[in-house]
Amino acid sequence: MTTSNAAQHAASFDSAAELYERARPSYPAEAVDWLLPGNPREVLDLGAGTGKFSRLFSDRVSRLVAVDPSVRMLDQLSLMLPSAETVVASAENLPLPDDSFDAAVCAQAWHWVEATTAAHELARVLRPGGTVGIVWNSRDDRVDWVARMAEIINEASPEGILAHPPTLPEPFGATEFLELDWQCALTRPELRALVASRSHFIIQDAAEQHRVLAALDAMLDAHPQTAGLEQIPVPYRTLCFRVTLAATAV
Repeated sequence: MTTSNAAQHAASFDSAAELYERARPSYPAEAVDWLLPGNPREVLDLGAGTGKFSRLFSDRVSRLVAVDPSVRMLDQLSLMLPSAETVVASAENLPLPDDSFDAAVCAQAWHWVEATTAAHELARVLRPGGTVGIVWNSRDDRVDWVARMAEIINEASPEGILAHPPTLPEPFGATEFLELDWQCALTRPELRALVASRSHFIIQDAAEQHRVLAALDAMLDAHPQTAGLEQIPVPYRTLCFRVTLAATAV
């Protein structure tokens, strides 16, 4: 994906904030515990979106700052988490003071950022010894019907993330990894909404959107793992990455 295409995909979420909030799944509680070790008190949520990840830990921190380039996404977050501070900004240019946070998280958004510049900004705003947690919810395409859906909606495999895991340069340490396998049950309309909340779908014209949803419906009707089900078990792989800022960082 070119830089201009990536920007178009990322910007598309601003027009679909309510759909994103309604359609996207949450995350396993184990992911939160692992990505935020040591009970950090002040946490930055980078690319926070509508706060799907933020709301899982907001009650255990004294300060939560949610950063996202989309005003509409942050408006949705504020409805759910009125106590959170919101900042409209990019990961590459954080209007936040040095040494402000004990930890930072980035859920479902690291692939949208310029990693080297974002890492430099995170090293600046984190306190020495602070952690960065990066997480993706990815549908498990080792299950056949999920692999078929991925082909229809042009979705990348989680294996691509595992082949090129996020690494942050010094003064961050080595990347630690945890995978959590789980599932959630979705109705057909909920699954269609989930597909419609993806950037690749949002930027298509109406004819292409109709074609994708029709192909999805036909596959779900015909596939033996999904045919006739009112609630479809959707398997997920939650891929968690964690790095720690050197304790002597300045």
